[in-house]
Amino acid sequence: MQPQPRLQLPPALEQALRWQADIALERWADRALAELIPTLGALDGVLYMMEVPTSLESNTTESLRWVAGYGRAEGYLRRIGLGEGLTGQVAKTQTPVYLPELSVRQVKPHSGLSAVSPRALLVMPLAYAGTIQGVLEVTSAKLLSDTARTWAQQAAQTIGAQLANIRNQLRVQQLYTEAREKARQLALREEELRRNVLTLEQTQEDLKLAQREAERRAIQLAESQITARVGSWEVNLENTHVTWSDNTYRLFSVDAGLPVSEGFMLSLIHPQDVPLTRIAYEALVKNGQDMDIEVRAFSNRELRFYNLRARRLITEDGRTYRVLGTVQDVTRRKTQENIIHQQNEELRAREEEMRQNYEELQTIQETLKQKAYEIEKLRLEADKRADEQKESLKRIMEKLVEKSRSKEETFTQVLAKKDEELKALQAQLTAVTTKPRKSKAIKKKKD
Repeated sequence: MQPQPRLQLPPALEQALRWQADIALERWADRALAELIPTLGALDGVLYMMEVPTSLESNTTESLRWVAGYGRAEGYLRRIGLGEGLTGQVAKTQTPVYLPELSVRQVKPHSGLSAVSPRALLVMPLAYAGTIQGVLEVTSAKLLSDTARTWAQQAAQTIGAQLANIRNQLRVQQLYTEAREKARQLALREEELRRNVLTLEQTQEDLKLAQREAERRAIQLAESQITARVGSWEVNLENTHVTWSDNTYRLFSVDAGLPVSEGFMLSLIHPQDVPLTRIAYEALVKNGQDMDIEVRAFSNRELRFYNLRARRLITEDGRTYRVLGTVQDVTRRKTQENIIHQQNEELRAREEEMRQNYEELQTIQETLKQKAYEIEKLRLEADKRADEQKESLKRIMEKLVEKSRSKEETFTQVLAKKDEELKALQAQLTAVTTKPRKSKAIKKKKD
């Protein structure tokens, strides 16, 4: 790209490109792109910054990290290696690349904006004092003017200087944070050293008190073992020496101080539980699996239940050299468990009986429901037949009433007719009786 005459950047763009210490990097980059892209008449753009390795990341590969984008919500490459693709190559060579319309149509550049096919693409290195600080990519829907390209070059120089300043500020902040952390750790170490000195001064007195406390606890432990029916035992695998506590002798009804061995311990256990005991003990010694089993054993010729627990002590090379264990008489608990188990069995038997009774009751209820359904069905049929008979009787009564009414009307007509005939006869009779009287009167009148 040919050098362009020096042009003054627009004041708003110059103001947007200035970075202030109280502004976050991403916010400043967003604001700069939001002012730069419209000023250049471009379509969209993206700003990459060289990754700043910390003291803990000395082996970090140099790469470009996405800082801000303008014009699109997504589609940007978030990280590009130095020399990778067009963007990485521009960062490596610090040489700007401008691809006009023909080049863009013929080539799909591998860059942070590779998902877009614009008419023009401008990739500017952001350098300061000969050191690459980042890369600026700008795409445009039209060819960029000479003024726009000159402004882009000047903006790239300004942004490069600002990124160098930001990098230095971040480095200073990092060094300050590391210094504070080291000072804090040093203070903690000094405080720890002071406490260790105080602890050492107190050690002798604590040892005396601890010895007295150990003696007191040993007495309490012996008493508590008697109360809880618990004893302890120990096996030294280097010389096969077995040690029992006083209460362990009491639990097995063995004379205190009698020499014991692993074979003697197994002789007290019920023969059916010996294989289980051997397997658990070998798993502890060879594989480090803690021992926790319940066995039956004889105490004064009485069969009782015991809980055996043990763990091992190992050397630096993982070899078991000592076994520490406890034994507890759990006969009372097992007896109670057996009683509870028996009661549970009886309860389950009663529950099963109740379940069967319930099922029988359900069957009876189903039968009663079926009978009730059949009775209801018969009742409905009877009601239907009764309704039919009522309807039939009603029709018969209506017919009888109709016939009776017809006969009554006929009888009334007959009576009326007979009454008329009677009246006619009475009239004739009257006429007959009155006629001679008139003739007699006529005769008298003539005489």
